[in-house]
Amino acid sequence: MSGNFGRQQEAPSRKRLILHVGQTKAGSTAIQNYLEDQRSRLLERGFLFPVAGFLRTEPLAPTRTPGHMGLLHALQKNPLAPPEPIAVLEAEMAASTFQTLVLSSESLFHDQPEAAIARLGTYFADFDITVVAVLRRQDHWLASRYLEEVLSGFRQTTLTPADFAEKKFRDGALDYAERLVRIATAVQAQAVRAMDYDHAVAGAGLIPAFLDMAGLPETRQDLARSLRSNVSPKSAVLVEGAR
Repeated sequence: MSGNFGRQQEAPSRKRLILHVGQTKAGSTAIQNYLEDQRSRLLERGFLFPVAGFLRTEPLAPTRTPGHMGLLHALQKNPLAPPEPIAVLEAEMAASTFQTLVLSSESLFHDQPEAAIARLGTYFADFDITVVAVLRRQDHWLASRYLEEVLSGFRQTTLTPADFAEKKFRDGALDYAERLVRIATAVQAQAVRAMDYDHAVAGAGLIPAFLDMAGLPETRQDLARSLRSNVSPKSAVLVEGAR
């Protein structure tokens, strides 16, 4: 007779996924650089920030990263994207005793179609998913994103600031609550957490506030409070000349 007679066996606990979705221009690069630097210490605590799909795409700006966009590209079955990130991720997960997976890609908040985001939810259907976002006040975000799109070699918009703001409004980029609902629905998340970028920067600091919101351990306090990335004031004359 079984030794479990009279007892109901406990179901194995589901693993968790913390999905940091951005937004852009809200400290994502600093957060990602911290998590990458602390990868081994996080894993000791049961948090896996995978190597798989984590991209460094700008040789002249090595601290910049789009995060785990390589995984999203692979899940989209983009013919130009190699499938290896998925195999690497599965090997990483199989080789560790993690309880929580942590993925980060700031472009998920606004720049990716919901169908692409839904593929993440399908792939991680066996995980309890928490969506986390860092959000800037809309006018501050518009100003910072406008500078990037004018000066970036990827976009190089020629819109005026007023036209740019109107376009982002029409695209739904400024309705944060609605966007979070759409993302959470697309990945079938169990929870959503958001924090105010400006409040965090003015308070304990962006990275400590993010770690606290996401339920991640602060594995290196000095780095968490000092790390800055991709911060560079731009001359108005330079911006207008580029546009």
